[in-house]
Amino acid sequence: MTGLFFSIIFPTITAAVSDLHHENINTVLGVLFTFSGLGGLIGPWLVGWGSDLFGLQAGFVIILIFIFLMSISIFILIRGTDHAAKTELGTSFDGSN
Repeated sequence: MTGLFFSIIFPTITAAVSDLHHENINTVLGVLFTFSGLGGLIGPWLVGWGSDLFGLQAGFVIILIFIFLMSISIFILIRGTDHAAKTELGTSFDGSN
């Protein structure tokens, strides 16, 4: 089920990254695809490993940890993007330089 819902997010993230980074887009997308593939490899393995060690319910808690980490990462990225947009060309929207 997680793969079904994460599969909806991936094309959206790819499009957003393509719009944000026009320089070195091939490198940026290559890194994005690499880490997506690693997440697809390591994520289910960690859930299975956690389920074997601690039980099925505890194994699924690992998915919640991934969601929490992803949410924090997105928040940090959005915050950095907002700051960069406000201070573009050395001027900010509040009038200070």
